[in-house]
Amino acid sequence: VLNPLPGIQSSSNIIHDGNKKIYLWEYKNIPQIIEEKSMPPTDEVAFRILVTTMNSWEEFSHWWRKKIAGKTEPDESIKRKVAELTKDLSTSREKMEAIFDYVKGEIRYVFIDLGKSGYEPENAKKVFENKYGDCKDKSTLLISMLRAAGIPAHYVLIPTSSVGNLIKDFPYPFQFNHCIVSTEKEGKYNFFDPVAENYRFDYLPSSDQNRDILIFDNKKIVFARTPLAKPEENAYYNQSQIKIGLDGSIECEVKNFSFGGEEASLRSFFIKNGPTKIKDSLEERIDKISSGAKLLTYTHSDPMNFKERFEVTIKYSAQDYCKKAGDILIFDVPEIQKSCPATGKKDLKYPIEVWNNSYKKDEVEFNVPEGYEVYHLPEPMEIKNQYFDFRSSYRQEGERMFYQGELIGKAIKITPEECASYQKWCFGMEKSFNRSVLFRKKGNK
Repeated sequence: VLNPLPGIQSSSNIIHDGNKKIYLWEYKNIPQIIEEKSMPPTDEVAFRILVTTMNSWEEFSHWWRKKIAGKTEPDESIKRKVAELTKDLSTSREKMEAIFDYVKGEIRYVFIDLGKSGYEPENAKKVFENKYGDCKDKSTLLISMLRAAGIPAHYVLIPTSSVGNLIKDFPYPFQFNHCIVSTEKEGKYNFFDPVAENYRFDYLPSSDQNRDILIFDNKKIVFARTPLAKPEENAYYNQSQIKIGLDGSIECEVKNFSFGGEEASLRSFFIKNGPTKIKDSLEERIDKISSGAKLLTYTHSDPMNFKERFEVTIKYSAQDYCKKAGDILIFDVPEIQKSCPATGKKDLKYPIEVWNNSYKKDEVEFNVPEGYEVYHLPEPMEIKNQYFDFRSSYRQEGERMFYQGELIGKAIKITPEECASYQKWCFGMEKSFNRSVLFRKKGNK
């Protein structure tokens, strides 16, 4: 019984019907769960009753091992492909990356959850021939190819962050909603999700991170937990060079690049959309910066080249961007981090889930407009708490100005009782962005 409701009986009524024993749970007028932003998955907050016919995880393991027996055995065509992919590669890491990129990119993901396909993967040979499969099928082929390269690999059953985490002392196999792969070296497991087609080899999607899992390691099962990436491994960088005109207009060149989940998200947009959609979205982005802003050009690296960092460079102009007040020109740095997740509602019933660590850095260089001097420069700011770290600073070097801001998000669960404190810190950070750089015409006092 999970999340029992006050005053409601959790035990069942038992009805004897001939040679049958019926366990009956019956409830009426259960309160509706009103969805809140960034709340935990429904499985973790809803009143639920789970029933299993298995007495232990070993019993489940015995059953599932029969389903996967022989599935990962590579045939000659798989062995030839592995030899081709790993030719001239010397390290295990290089071989794993080459094989992972092949399965990730060349085997199309197709969701299958009907009949025995919901539990039993296809054999590696068939997946390799068909060039498609679900998470179990792609994991089967990845394991097969890794083993053909001499790299031990195992099935991993995982409940992703979209469902409740694993209840280890309750052998209920339907807690898992995903299958990934692990390799092992010197007692340490590394994890790979072959369905994560837009992710680099060395980064596990946030939905797979920090989750309790079951590893089918040879003849035994191992309970473990997937790692949680460090903030700098899931990072977004915004680098801008801005020219401020005498009339308050700006011309900007912005370079964006990222790592981890942030990079996967950026790549995904450029992989899935054509030039027209990309251009329209970029125009919408700069229109939010300033009404009437004009996209000049944009370039990006190859989103399908996972060996190189993915970068996007945008150039735009905006007339009348700076505000004027007499001899004062007011400039706000555009496109810098301005908010925390889930701060819109005050009275929360459920916790706020921040699933992954993150790092965001803004670096902006801009000029002192000709004929002006700096009248006011915002003071440096630093905020440190259990939810995030934030720091920002401005500095002047001759006629050049520099802004730098860093936001380090910490993956935590914020309880409703902590919400007021969390929102107070967030609003304090957001207020720091309402600080303008003021320029004054030279010669005026």
